[in-house]
Amino acid sequence: MRQGIQSAKIQLNPTSIYNNKEVRLILGVDERLIRKYRDYGYLTYHRQDDKYWYTGEDIIDFMKRTRYEAFA
Repeated sequence: MRQGIQSAKIQLNPTSIYNNKEVRLILGVDERLIRKYRDYGYLTYHRQDDKYWYTGEDIIDFMKRTRYEAFA
C-alpha cells in the first residue's frame, strides 16, 4: 500500500476527502476490491447519491486495521 501512496503522488491527509479513483490510486487496488471493502464493512465511507466519498481518516483507519506485522 505504501507503494500505491508514493506512486499515486496523492498526499494522504486525515482531514481531506477522497473519491473512489483517488482511493484506488492510494491503495493500489482495483475498483472491485474497493467495493468489496465497502460491502464487508472494512472501509468506511460516506455516500451522496451515486458517489462514494472517503475521509483521509477512513483510509488511515482501514490501513491500520488491515496491517500485519512481518513474521520472518
